Amino acid sequence: MPKPSGIISAHVEELLLLSESLFLAVNSEGFLVDAAGASERIFDLSPSELIGKTLSALVLSQDHPRVKAGLDLLFMEKMEVGAVFRVPFRKGFKTAAWSFRYSAENSLAWVTVRLISDPVIRDGMGGPSANSIAAARLGLLGEMTASVMHEINNPLAIMTINSQALARFVDLIPEDKRPAAESALDKLGRMLVRIQKTIKSVRALSRQGDAEPFEEGNVRGILDDALDLAEIRFREAGVDLRLKPGPADLKLECRPIQISQVILNLVGNAFDAVKTTKSPWVEVQAEDRKDWVLISVTDSGHGIPKEVAEQIFTPFFTTKAPGMGTGLGLSISNAIVCQHGGSLTLDSRSVNTRFLVLLPKCAIPNAVEVV
Repeated sequence: MPKPSGIISAHVEELLLLSESLFLAVNSEGFLVDAAGASERIFDLSPSELIGKTLSALVLSQDHPRVKAGLDLLFMEKMEVGAVFRVPFRKGFKTAAWSFRYSAENSLAWVTVRLISDPVIRDGMGGPSANSIAAARLGLLGEMTASVMHEINNPLAIMTINSQALARFVDLIPEDKRPAAESALDKLGRMLVRIQKTIKSVRALSRQGDAEPFEEGNVRGILDDALDLAEIRFREAGVDLRLKPGPADLKLECRPIQISQVILNLVGNAFDAVKTTKSPWVEVQAEDRKDWVLISVTDSGHGIPKEVAEQIFTPFFTTKAPGMGTGLGLSISNAIVCQHGGSLTLDSRSVNTRFLVLLPKCAIPNAVEVV
C-alpha cells in the first residue's frame, strides 16, 4: 500500500481547507499517495484515511471507466484534464469538479476536487431524471424528423429522375445555348446529390442510437456523418471547418450514430461561439492512441471562463440567449460518451477552446448508467 509522500505542506493544506477544496496526489496505478484539504466535507473521510485507496473508489461505480480514462489521458499526454464525477453520499451522490494535472517532478497526478452541487438523494421514488426527459424529447423529435425526411425524399427522387431525363434532350437545344443548359443541369444534379446526402445523414442521426447495438465503426465515416450536416451552415457564415480524420483504417467499437451526435453537438457549440468573431475556424481531429481513439474539437476561441467550465456538463446550464439553447447538449453528450466507457473533457491546457472525446477501441457497452 502506498505511503504518505509528504509533498503537501501544512501551509498549502490550510489554504485548501479555507477554499473547501481537496488536493490528492495519485500515482500511475491510480492509488492515492497523499491528501490534504476538505476531505471530510467531500468524502466523510480524513486525509490519512484516503491514502492507499484508489481514485476510482472515491466515485460512483458508474464513473469508474471515466476516472480510468482521465488518468490514462493525463499520464499519456502529460496534460491537464478537467471532469465532473459523482461522489457517493448516503443513498445518493454529490457532484464535484475534478482537475487533473501532471507533475513531472515526481511523476504523479495532482488532483484538485471541489463540490459543485448539493447532494442528490435517490430513493427509487423520484421522477425521471433530466437526461431521461431530454432523451424522450429527442426521441420524439427524431421520429418527427425521420417522417419529414421521408416526405421530402419522395419528390426529391422524382426531381432526380426528371433531371436525368432532361439531360438526354440537351442535343435538341441550339448549339449556342447548349453550354448554358449543360451547366444548369450539372448544377441541378450536384444540388440534388447534396440534398440526398443531407437527408441520409439526418435520417441516420435522427434515430435513437441507444437502441442500436455496438458495432465496429470507421472513425472517418462517423465524423463525415456529423460534418455533412454542419458544412452548409459553416460555409454560409464564413466559418472555416477543418477535418483531420487520422488514419484511414482507424476504427472503434461503438454506436456510430451516438458518436456522430456527440461530434455534431460539439461542432455546433463551437460554431455558435466563434461565428461572429474575426477569422473564425473550427477543427475536428481524430488520433490513434494505442487502445484509445482521441477526437478533439477545437475552435478559434480563447477558452471558457473557469466559473462556466465547472458547470458546462450540468443539465440545463447554458450561456446562450433565451430560446437559443436548452443546456442539455453537453450533458447528453457527456452521458453518451460515459456509456461508451470514455470521457468528454475540456482541455484547459489549450490556448484555444478545445474539447476532448476519449473512447476505447474495444467496446464497454453501457459502462455508465445515466441518472
